[in-house]
Amino acid sequence: MDSRWHRWGPDDQRGALNFVDTAATLRGVGLVRRGECFSLCIPIRRSGPIAGTRTRNRPLHLMRVDGGDYADAEAGSLCVADDYVFLPTHGCTHIDALCHVWTDGQLYNGYDSRSVRSTGARQLSVHTLGPVLTRGILLDIAGLLDVAYLEAGFVIRRTHVEQAMARQGIEDIRPGDAVLVRTGWLGAYDELGEARFEGHRPGIGREVAEWLTAGEACAVGADTASVEVVPSEDGSVMPLHLELLRNQGVPLIELLVLDELAAAGHHEFLLAFNPLPVVGGTGGPLAPIAVV
Repeated sequence: MDSRWHRWGPDDQRGALNFVDTAATLRGVGLVRRGECFSLCIPIRRSGPIAGTRTRNRPLHLMRVDGGDYADAEAGSLCVADDYVFLPTHGCTHIDALCHVWTDGQLYNGYDSRSVRSTGARQLSVHTLGPVLTRGILLDIAGLLDVAYLEAGFVIRRTHVEQAMARQGIEDIRPGDAVLVRTGWLGAYDELGEARFEGHRPGIGREVAEWLTAGEACAVGADTASVEVVPSEDGSVMPLHLELLRNQGVPLIELLVLDELAAAGHHEFLLAFNPLPVVGGTGGPLAPIAVV
């Protein structure tokens, strides 16, 4: 696939999110009928699940002020609680910034990889992505195949996507749509255990990545820690991270909670998300909402 570098100019830092124009946002808003909201993020807690437990620390929640500090408080006095959270930006439900991966010394749009420094990314940081409201599409591949979760290493191909869309009554994707893929993997975390969850996993293959690019999707997400299949089809390391993030400017959203939305039978909805705007960040914790 040809890259999208410079499609939106040499200074672009938002990539495929540029497809989310006024029409795309209003198309998403027009899907709201009931005003019911579904949270698509996992709780942030020490026990997980998180992405990359082999290389990332678990979230750490510390109380700065708690009830014990007011053991001798006078009656009627104001008492407060205060706390801190330390966590890897890619450890919880999150979006990958376009500076997250690179090859040959170049990031998306030709930015120099040396701009990613110990102090953070000078270009393509997660804070440049901004808020998004658009049409969300849920492709329930586990539901299509009538399984609780797809097998490790299962490759989601174009035929699976087409069958899921036909089953769900979705005719097409349109520029600016966000496509979310349910494998059932996150819902099976307790059964799988941490080692299996982090090892080989189901995900999209290259055919689907090409379809998403051709359809001008603004982002792609899944209920796994990679979105793409692991191991990859050609044996290389995370080739679709390079293709989608670096070459096409398509952000990836990982560790999405999709089971409840699928069980309720909602496959088109208004999707709203805004990454935690960490200046220089290579990813941003996310609390996406699907509104139907």
